[in-house]
Amino acid sequence: STLANYQMKVRNHILTEFGNMRYDKLTVQMINSFIEKKLDSGLSAKYISDILTVFKTMAKYISAVYKTRNLLTDVTLPKIQKTEMRLLTPVQQKNLCKYLMNDLNPTSLCILLSLYTGLRIGEICGLMWDDIDFQNETLTVRRTVQRIKSDTHGTKLIVDTPKSKSSCRTIPIPKFIM
Repeated sequence: STLANYQMKVRNHILTEFGNMRYDKLTVQMINSFIEKKLDSGLSAKYISDILTVFKTMAKYISAVYKTRNLLTDVTLPKIQKTEMRLLTPVQQKNLCKYLMNDLNPTSLCILLSLYTGLRIGEICGLMWDDIDFQNETLTVRRTVQRIKSDTHGTKLIVDTPKSKSSCRTIPIPKFIM
């Protein structure tokens, strides 16, 4: 997923702006103008910083291989303003739960599981029947599912183990969901 993400940032942002330009003709002013243009287009400072991280990695490689000056070291990343996460109020959570319980289907069950266990969507999609211990009322996270953009097929599903060992875990399932 990281590779697909980096490729998309290079293809959609870096190459569209600088793809026809020689690296030695690039200036800090051009990159700062690029940053301003991206900010003006509505992209977040975080997303632009992610683009520049990929660009800086490319510049570091070029600098090492061709013994040139890495001008991206002089570029300042845009300031990222952290936004506070909006949580559901207890009343909103109760209303959501009531709504989901009145229309139980696979989607509403998955939302309830996420709400009451903290599972991520990829972890829920990775669940199989043998991950559920009906006797002990627990579920075990063993895999995650991601949809990755593919150059040849649009997107493809990747089923893999979670990124970290601590993500493989056993979680109690609330009685009303069981």
